[in-house]
Amino acid sequence: MVRLNPFGAGARRAVVVTNDVVFGMARMYQILSDESPDELQIFRKVDDALQWLWIADAKAELLSVLSQTPPISGLD
Repeated sequence: MVRLNPFGAGARRAVVVTNDVVFGMARMYQILSDESPDELQIFRKVDDALQWLWIADAKAELLSVLSQTPPISGLD
């Protein structure tokens, strides 16, 4: 499953997690994916992720869009 990548080569992805267990699982995925550190990074803070993605100026717009997204069942 790690080898299935819906993103194009060179696409930057940031994963933001605050839970220690999920952070560890995300790091394991990062290690198993063999992707360049230029493409996938795991963060604990949204601001750090947005800065790495070069979209820190779009934080308000991004948070507005995310607030309108329905929650994913089973994650609560």
